[in-house]
Amino acid sequence: MSCKSSLCLRCAKVSVDTWVSQVSKVLHEGVIYRHIILTVPAMFRTIFYQNAAVLVSALMRCGVQCLDAFYSEVRGKTLRGGYITVIHTHGRNGQYHPHLHLIATSGGYDAAAERWEHLSFLPYELLRHKWQWHLMDTFRKTLETDAMKRLVDLCFRKYPNGLVANVQKGKVPSQYQSLASYVAKYVVSPPIAVRRIDRYDGERVTYHYRSVRRESTA
Repeated sequence: MSCKSSLCLRCAKVSVDTWVSQVSKVLHEGVIYRHIILTVPAMFRTIFYQNAAVLVSALMRCGVQCLDAFYSEVRGKTLRGGYITVIHTHGRNGQYHPHLHLIATSGGYDAAAERWEHLSFLPYELLRHKWQWHLMDTFRKTLETDAMKRLVDLCFRKYPNGLVANVQKGKVPSQYQSLASYVAKYVVSPPIAVRRIDRYDGERVTYHYRSVRRESTA
């Protein structure tokens, strides 16, 4: 028997399988999808945590707006893509680190010409700058405080090349299930998997994770 709870480290697989099945039904055969990760700078994490009630939804909308603007600039015309957006609040090491995972169409719909525009190449540098501008604009408008304005100004100075954004390519139908499964775990699974927990003495948990920066296990 299974409790079927997404909070249970062992039974969450039921929720993952259900979510993947639902997502698979809305992905279109023959359309190329990309897994895109949009990050939030460390300087905003504390204020994001303190104002999560208003910033979580704003962050998800911001990701969609950013990609639509990005696709439109790349093609030189207004495009509207298709996205499944998931927010993950923790990084590999278990610390608070809000960021977005998106299953995004590689292109968008041109309403004026009534046709689909495929984008075979996405300029990474442009995406970094687009994401920075949209994220900072969202923060500034959602929290209209002097502290936020100072953080936004500091962010533009500290990151002149834009913010970190990762793009991975996946295809439908050959890879859509693995892509959906990867993103699903951020929706219905706890931050730490059972296999990463080494010890628990009743008060403290010892676990390991793979550090991308150091390319080692910590």
